[in-house]
Amino acid sequence: MQREVADRLAAPPGSRAYGALSVGVQATCRVERLLAVRAGAFHPAPRVASALVRLTPRPDPVVSPAEAPAFRAFVTACFYAPPQAAPQRRHGRDGTAGGGGARGLAQLGLDPTARPETLAPEQFARLLRWGRGL
Repeated sequence: MQREVADRLAAPPGSRAYGALSVGVQATCRVERLLAVRAGAFHPAPRVASALVRLTPRPDPVVSPAEAPAFRAFVTACFYAPPQAAPQRRHGRDGTAGGGGARGLAQLGLDPTARPETLAPEQFARLLRWGRGL
């Protein structure tokens, strides 16, 4: 796959490449970026760098299949603010991770000023469940 996508899939929390895609995939799979693939390995040669990635289903997924659609929507909303707030793209709706507010983060033992790109998939799942009263 394209190297930039591979980097996003495998990115750890807090890194520049970490985002909604990272969280969504890492919630259900272990991600390993195995190696870079030279453009000459393809015909015709692509104009982008490529990488080989291994996705292994987690024995303990962060969310159940029933929770997956709500989890994806929640994580996406956490990373992408509404259009009128575009300059604050990586904040939740109220300026904190998750849009669940500082109160939700504090109740879960998380930093109330945390930004979405610093939270692990497990933390997003906890915040989602807190918001749903579960």
